Amino acid sequence: MAQQKEVQGRVTTQGGTPVNGASVVIKGTSTGTTTNAQGEFRINAARGAVLVVSNVGFNPQEITVGDDSQVDVQIQMKATDIGE
Repeated sequence: MAQQKEVQGRVTTQGGTPVNGASVVIKGTSTGTTTNAQGEFRINAARGAVLVVSNVGFNPQEITVGDDSQVDVQIQMKATDIGE
């Protein structure tokens, strides 16, 4: 089994606004956490693990854990179909 390390990061919108309550889950597992009011998170994951970052109203983003212990993620709002 690959060695786990603490990965920390920040989830923001494309405009740089922190995303509070975003879900950060290791793909294929039930291991996860949520971001705080500043959009920050900490999770133990192995190098090569894929983190899935999601929140209501945003497109999910997948990030592969590499050698860095800091992962900053920008998520995009979902396109909405609003009838006029």
